[in-house]
Amino acid sequence: MTGKAPHRPTPRPLPTAQEAAVPLDWRSPWWLWQLASFVAGTLCAPAFVLVCSLLAIDARSDHPRFWMALPVLVALGHGLAMLATNQRHHRRPFCSRAALAVHHAGVALPAGAALFLLAGWSSRFLPDLVATVGTGAAQGPDALRAAGLGMALALGYAVLAAVPAGLVHARLAFTRRAAPVPTRPAAPAHGPHHPASTT
Repeated sequence: MTGKAPHRPTPRPLPTAQEAAVPLDWRSPWWLWQLASFVAGTLCAPAFVLVCSLLAIDARSDHPRFWMALPVLVALGHGLAMLATNQRHHRRPFCSRAALAVHHAGVALPAGAALFLLAGWSSRFLPDLVATVGTGAAQGPDALRAAGLGMALALGYAVLAAVPAGLVHARLAFTRRAAPVPTRPAAPAHGPHHPASTT
């Protein structure tokens, strides 16, 4: 048994203020990483995995168009959020992946919820759900409960479709630009000292 202390890994230093202010860069080749981000963000979304698993188990349903459209809407919402995020980065570059993912989610969440509601009403899934829970077109607590259920389903779908995709896009499609190395002013050259001659 030796008296040497166990080796501990050196903690990674936190980024300095100068490094944190350095904007992110798109990875190159741009189109390849954008395509990889789109595919990975879509396939990794829990909403995509859950709906595809249910369809693989049993695709029979009273509203087949609605359930078939849900995986497509995950990809569509992710693509719209990627487009908006890239445009925002082109105008004002992001300096952190967290801010980029938050912006992506801010676009994807309302887009996903709106697409879910559009697909639900156009396929008659949500009207039938409201009729079942709210006893037709009756006004009162049951109708409010049915409307609240529809909004809750749309919000839950949007969260499961949007949040992981933003994190994937921030990690795959962007890299941190190397911080500029500060330059020091050149020191004045010191030559041999020659005292002034006196006459």
